[in-house]
Amino acid sequence: MHRGFHVLQGYRALGWAAALVTLSSTSGCFTIDWGSYRVGDGGVGGGGEPCNNAGVTGRCEVIPEGWTLVRATVVGDPSTPAGTCSDASPQTVYFTQPGGQSTCSPCKCSLAPGATCSAPELTCSYMSVNCAGADSISQVDASGCLTLSGVPLAQSNPSGSCKLTAPGKVIAATCDVTQATATNPPLWGGAAVVCNVNAVPAGCGTGALCVDEGPSADGAACILRAGTDPCPAGWGTSITAFTGGDDHRGCSACSCVITCVGGGYIVYDNETCMVTDPPVSVMSNSCTAVPNLFDAGKASVAVSLAKAQFSTCDGGQPQGQVDGTGPVQICCK
Repeated sequence: MHRGFHVLQGYRALGWAAALVTLSSTSGCFTIDWGSYRVGDGGVGGGGEPCNNAGVTGRCEVIPEGWTLVRATVVGDPSTPAGTCSDASPQTVYFTQPGGQSTCSPCKCSLAPGATCSAPELTCSYMSVNCAGADSISQVDASGCLTLSGVPLAQSNPSGSCKLTAPGKVIAATCDVTQATATNPPLWGGAAVVCNVNAVPAGCGTGALCVDEGPSADGAACILRAGTDPCPAGWGTSITAFTGGDDHRGCSACSCVITCVGGGYIVYDNETCMVTDPPVSVMSNSCTAVPNLFDAGKASVAVSLAKAQFSTCDGGQPQGQVDGTGPVQICCK
C-alpha cells in the first residue's frame, strides 16, 4: 500500500524559505523527499519578491525602521518650485550642495591726513668714536630742539659718536579704507524633489512594502529620514539635503598697515641748537663720529620726525560658509 501527502510549511517570519515535503510509505517504511518552493511564488514575501499592489506589479522592499519610503528626483536648479506628485499630493523640495565661498573685491587703502610718526631713536656715546656704550638715548614725538643730559664737563672732547637705533613709531595711524565687496555664488547647487509613496504590504512580510518596479514620473524609489544618519545597507546612493540654510559667507575686514620712514637728528655743542662748532647730522643706523661737540656740559639735537608711509592693505579674504539647516538623508537603490 502507498500513501503520499504534501505538507507546505511557511517560515516567513523567521526569514526561511518554505519547503515542499513529500512523505511516502511502503510497507510501513516512511521516506522523506524535500522539494523546493521559492518564497514569493504565491507565499509570503519579504525582500525582493514579486508582489501586487492594487493591480500594479512590484517587489517587496524591506523599509528600515525609522525611514520613510519616497520617490525622489535630483534637479540642478535649486529654485525649482514644488509641484504635484502623480497621485495629486504636493511635492516637497529639499536643497542640496551648499554654495561655495564668496569672491571678494580687492581692499583699497590710502594714507589719510593726520597720520604721524615720532622721530627715530638716537643713541649717542659721549666718549667713544665707534658707538661703544649708550650715554644718551632719545626718541621724541615732536620736532624741535632737545637738550642732552650728562654731557662731559671737559672743555674739549675730540671723541663722541651717534647712530639711529630704531625707526620712528606710529603716533596716529589714520588710513582711508574701502572694504571688500562680496559676490556670492547661489545659496544652493541643486535640489531633490520628493514625493511620498502610498505603498502597502500587499502580501509582503513584516517591515516590507510592495513597491512598484516600473518607471515613475515621481523619480526613483528611495527612503528618507530627518538627520544625518548613514544610508542603510542596500540603499547605497546617498543624497544629503536640507530644508533650509543660513548664509554666513562674506569677506574679512580690510585694514591698512602704516610704517615710519626717515627722520633724524643734527647734533650741536650747545643747549639751544645754535651753531658754534660745526654741527653733525645723524640720519642712519651707521655709526657717525661727533667730535668736539660733547663737552663743556652742553649739547643738544635738532629733531626731524619720521614720515608716515602706507605699507600694506590687508584683509578682504573669503570667509564663512552656507550652513544647512534641517538636514535630511535620502537614500536610493
